[in-house]
Amino acid sequence: MAAVLIAGATLNAPAARAQPAGLTLDGLREPDYQVLAQDPAGDLASDFSTHLASDWADLTVPQAECFARGEAAIQRIGFGEVERTKYSRFGTREDYTVSVRCIEEKGLVLFLASGRERGKANALQLNLQRSYLKGN
Repeated sequence: MAAVLIAGATLNAPAARAQPAGLTLDGLREPDYQVLAQDPAGDLASDFSTHLASDWADLTVPQAECFARGEAAIQRIGFGEVERTKYSRFGTREDYTVSVRCIEEKGLVLFLASGRERGKANALQLNLQRSYLKGN
């Protein structure tokens, strides 16, 4: 019983924040390379979280037109260079990514935005969808 109490106290003890530490490579200390030494309390988790906002609409145009409208919408909302995959178009700016995914076989177009702040991701997704629906 005492061991359980000690273990419980140890698990709930406040932890030190992560600190950068120099990395040793091949026996030589390299101060230019840094790693996070510890984060047992998860203090940094919120710094690396990503929020996703999504919505969909019926795909009422051919897939090629969906892609063209998606690319135009991504550029209109300020995401510049568009990346292309088989089903999607993406734009990235700072810590945010937006995407239009055209799935002709399912009759769907998806509008996605992700990034650090939930409110901004939601606003970007809504702007992307509105821009797409306006057409080219």
